[in-house]
Amino acid sequence: MIFRYFCGYKQIQLNKIPKRGSSRLATEYKLHKIPMKQESNTLTLEEKRNLPIFFITARPRSGTTLLRTMFDRHSNVIIPVESPFMLRFYWKYHTVKEWNREKILEFYNDITNKDEPYYLNITKWTVDFEQLKSDLLAMAGNTSYAELCRVVNASYISLFPKDKIKLVGDKNPVYSSRTKYLMKLFPEARFIHMTRDYRDYMQSMLRAGFVKGIAPIIAYRWKKSLKINLKLQKKYPERFFFVRYEDLVEKPEKTFRQMCEFLGIPYEEQIFDFHKYRERFVELYSEEEMNLYHSKLFKPISSKNVGDWKKNLTEEQLLIAEAVTGKTAEKAGYSRSRKNIPLLVKMKLWPVYLYLWATNMLGNLMRQFPYKPEMQKVIERGPVLGKKYWEAVKKKEQ
Repeated sequence: MIFRYFCGYKQIQLNKIPKRGSSRLATEYKLHKIPMKQESNTLTLEEKRNLPIFFITARPRSGTTLLRTMFDRHSNVIIPVESPFMLRFYWKYHTVKEWNREKILEFYNDITNKDEPYYLNITKWTVDFEQLKSDLLAMAGNTSYAELCRVVNASYISLFPKDKIKLVGDKNPVYSSRTKYLMKLFPEARFIHMTRDYRDYMQSMLRAGFVKGIAPIIAYRWKKSLKINLKLQKKYPERFFFVRYEDLVEKPEKTFRQMCEFLGIPYEEQIFDFHKYRERFVELYSEEEMNLYHSKLFKPISSKNVGDWKKNLTEEQLLIAEAVTGKTAEKAGYSRSRKNIPLLVKMKLWPVYLYLWATNMLGNLMRQFPYKPEMQKVIERGPVLGKKYWEAVKKKEQ
């Protein structure tokens, strides 16, 4: 029964495609088109297969879109817009040993499936899809899942002019707690983990309506992501670079120069003029999407939103943030604003912790079995049960 409940819900979500004429469908259609002023991708297949790769990991609303855009403005870097296809299909393809023509076409069809929301695949990218398909098929017989993923990312056509491409990147916040799988796929990859003040992060997530607006889960995922990546950095210090959003916007030149040194690419001043390319972004995103998610891409870097939590979070939301993150916040260099948490607040959080533990265990358990689409839907399912509990708690308090 639980299995059917999880699968059924996700199926509804995947089939809930906007009606023709809606702004979201218009966005989806435009993102299939390569803008007329678009730069070209002149990399050969061999060059795509051998490019070093790096990942930007972080929780959503932590400044990763800004950082991705800065790197994409760099003349030696290609880094696509978000698509979590690498880990979304990891359990389906990472053990494949024989990549024949049929298997490669199956992979290509999965990552370009127009029947699913565009944010689950690469249909939103500016890519020469015929060339990509041709490149992938040319790799049949002598390739790996990691190499196919690298070529897909390296096929992205940037909005910005390029010189010699030396590095390909990837930015997907949903990867932030699954870095170890990326490390298995790409043993040579480097990682930039970005974090943001957990209180600013929470108020931004609540404003955008992410994670169903459940404050405890928002705080928990921030804490979990940070702890996982701090542990990996300690074990592999040469492969990890930690950056705080506050440092990027308050000391952008110094911070970006350090990241360039970490990745082994030259520092370029022009990366800070990304906002001058507004007309190209307009061709890719709907007005609604730009205003809600990407408005800062059309302005110079600014630190004026640092500390917005002081005027936007309620006392209850602040107590939840402090109760959940605890001393982990201090490990990222943030001073806690509340240390004495009322017992009632702690008690309300225990069922949420239990829910999170159960869903994590379920996901880990199901990944032990051979890949099936229904199982993937269970693993990807959002925190609906947690939302129901939290709504019940809030209703009882009214």
